[in-house]
Amino acid sequence: MNYFVDTNITIGYTIPFDKWHQQSVNFFKETTEPIYWSNLIKNEYIKTVNGIIDDIEIFLNEVKKIQK
Repeated sequence: MNYFVDTNITIGYTIPFDKWHQQSVNFFKETTEPIYWSNLIKNEYIKTVNGIIDDIEIFLNEVKKIQK
C-alpha cells in the first residue's frame, strides 16, 4: 500500500514537542511502502515550520531581554 501524508504527520515528525511526534516517528520507521506528499502539502509544511521557528526566535529574544 502506498501512503499519502498530510502536513500534520510531517510536522509531528519534525517537531519533537508536537503531541503527535512519537506516532509520526513510528510511522516513518515502520513504513516500508512508498510515502508521497503533494507540492501543496510541501509548501504548507515549509510555511508552518518557518512560522514555528519564527515564534521560537521571538520567544528566545524576549527571554534574552529579561535576562539583561
